[in-house]
Amino acid sequence: MCLRPLSWRQCLRHYVMLAAVLLPPHNEFVILDTRTGVMSRQILYFNEDPRPRDYIDSLSVSETAHIDHKLRSMSETEPHLWSHKWVEQVDGRLWRLRHGDHRLFYCLDLESIVILHAVRKRGRRLNPRDVEFARVRMERYYGS
Repeated sequence: MCLRPLSWRQCLRHYVMLAAVLLPPHNEFVILDTRTGVMSRQILYFNEDPRPRDYIDSLSVSETAHIDHKLRSMSETEPHLWSHKWVEQVDGRLWRLRHGDHRLFYCLDLESIVILHAVRKRGRRLNPRDVEFARVRMERYYGS
């Protein structure tokens, strides 16, 4: 049996075969490549009130779909490839995802993206209490 490199069409075909599995309790995505069995980053949601996933689910269907699409694309690629139009570092390990008026604060772990806080931006500037709230949750997540 002769092994040869895949053509770009074969690579595209295998990429399309990626299976996105939504795990209960609706709080994380695991992307599994059916050819190699490689998993990418999980998306975890902080599970205390106010829950970020509840905020996202309360939005319109199209806004929820757009945010979920951004999160899934982030989970499938490396951080240096993320669009700087909608992702920015707040400080240290705290990051912010933008979608319209909505802001999701998150931190990166070795194998996961942890959504800490979600809020609607009102006015020209973001409320400093929201940033501090996300920072406190991040410290609790890392156990510092």
